[in-house]
Amino acid sequence: MVVMASRAVEGMVEEGVGCFFSFAFAQIDIYLKLIKTVAVKVKKSETIKNLKTMFWEKEGVPEISQELFFAGEQLKDDKTLLDCGIPRNSTVHLFIQDSFGMKIYVKIPSNQKTIVVEAKKQYTVQNIKSMIQALEGIQPDQYSLFHAGKLLEDNRTFASLNLQNVSTLNLIFNPKDVLPIYVNAPSEKTFELDVKLLHKVCDVKAIIGNLLSSRVEDWDLSYAQNRLEDWNTLAHYGIEEKSILELLLAKIQIFVKPHSGSSIVLEVQRSDIIRDVKKMIFDKLGTPVNAHRLVFAGKRLMDDRNLASYNIQKNSTILMIDIYLKLIKTVAVKVKKSETIKNLKTMFWEKEGVPEISQELFFAGGQLKDDKTLLDCGIPRNSTVHLFIQDSFGMKIYVKIPSNQKTIVVEAKKQYTVQNIKSMIQALEGIQPDQYSLFHAGKLLEDYRTLASLNLQNVSTLNLIFNPKDVLSIYVNAPSEKTFELDVKLLHKVCDVKAILGNLLSSPVEDWDLSYAQNRLEDWNTLAHYGIEEKSILELLPSKIQIFVKPHSGCNIVLEVQRSDIIRDVKKMIFDKLGTPVNAHRLVFAGKRLMDDRNLASYSIQKNSTILMVKP
Repeated sequence: MVVMASRAVEGMVEEGVGCFFSFAFAQIDIYLKLIKTVAVKVKKSETIKNLKTMFWEKEGVPEISQELFFAGEQLKDDKTLLDCGIPRNSTVHLFIQDSFGMKIYVKIPSNQKTIVVEAKKQYTVQNIKSMIQALEGIQPDQYSLFHAGKLLEDNRTFASLNLQNVSTLNLIFNPKDVLPIYVNAPSEKTFELDVKLLHKVCDVKAIIGNLLSSRVEDWDLSYAQNRLEDWNTLAHYGIEEKSILELLLAKIQIFVKPHSGSSIVLEVQRSDIIRDVKKMIFDKLGTPVNAHRLVFAGKRLMDDRNLASYNIQKNSTILMIDIYLKLIKTVAVKVKKSETIKNLKTMFWEKEGVPEISQELFFAGGQLKDDKTLLDCGIPRNSTVHLFIQDSFGMKIYVKIPSNQKTIVVEAKKQYTVQNIKSMIQALEGIQPDQYSLFHAGKLLEDYRTLASLNLQNVSTLNLIFNPKDVLSIYVNAPSEKTFELDVKLLHKVCDVKAILGNLLSSPVEDWDLSYAQNRLEDWNTLAHYGIEEKSILELLPSKIQIFVKPHSGCNIVLEVQRSDIIRDVKKMIFDKLGTPVNAHRLVFAGKRLMDDRNLASYSIQKNSTILMVKP
């Protein structure tokens, strides 16, 4: 328990209890603060352990249950009173440990608050989180707990983590995991997407998926007038909740190989029509537009169609030759252009025995609706229409895995949950369900939702996006100290990392800046913003702060200092600014004269503090 001061202290001091000796072996009076004040006669050469023994004999409190503090610092058993700087008539604070429990301090850097919870060795981290919720109303899933730079897992006990009495934990709020953003598509509506800040740009494109009327590969994403690289994260670009991204037509490079001679390179957009590509070739080669035909993948390219309609990608090669297209197999059906798609399905049913309800027809990548005619769908003679056959008792769900350019099919029913689908994916591909998220029409699908509640239809396409790694290890090099290994999250801010460092440093963390790749890190940026990865090494650098010096007369001057700078060096800086000799003035802060051999930190001088110059 924490023992409060009693009025008995003042009484004893006023009565002059104690002897006033300055040498080490003289006896002095000090006081142990319990509920009452207890006087103990000791020598300055006595150890703290001996002092505990005396109190045990005097008050019956076992040594093992005692913790002594002076001036806010815990006293170590092997130190003497002289070592600890304890003068006569001092008050030493006694904390009595619960033999069956322990006190845990939880530091909340975001609001500069520390709370105390009572715990036992067998308690888990989750138990402590429940206590914090009861005390502070903070939900356990909103934060993580750290000790000595390491993330504490919810299922671990204090005993397994070797946490001792009066250990200090750091409570760091978790970055928001899922947030909405907007994507403006030219000539289309604005899409609202659920994304994670550690998603790569290519993941966002995959989430957009089938929302666009053209392939997402035909577009680049832009934010704040900057094109976004596919393999950078959203956090890298400082994208936040409700940010608005723009879709821009992507430029790709293709090759054109003439009948003879070397290939030429063209920079195109996949929306460019073939007629315009021929004009580009004319500009390069001087070949008239009508003097050649273009062929790709064995197909002649028609002037009024675009590159995308032929699936022409980056680095594709187009041939300038005449060839004929051969079909592997054709199932011929004689129809009129005025026939509906439903009639076409009926003909195929009569010819091949596949029920109409199980048929889905596609042309040029688009699904054909029953009430449309062949003419409506732009299907010319001798065209190939693709047939997909449905399972009459269930539905097919396509799962697209953009990271390996693979699409798998799972058989499902309306009552299945997203978790059921994930289990099927695990059986098919061996991917653990917690390693990824599923998206449809730009929205994150929650595990407990059924396909029916999500209004997912037969042959819907889901996008499987791997979750960014949540926790990773980094190293922090501290000058003149050891290297610390910390568990962090990429969406932690730099100030969070400083908080996690906590009491690992021998000086306040506020006296330091963090640096990575020779760049100082701003407190309110995330680690992801700086491209920090697993096993990255950060450096601790003395922090620069601005202070003001007010001369006896004249205007204030501004100095840029480190809190570790000694006063003598500060005087030299003043000399460089004002030309005032070092010994011609004294410096005063908060009513105290600043001694030359002490540093600014020892006087609690902070950023924007004002120091006075006075004459000796």
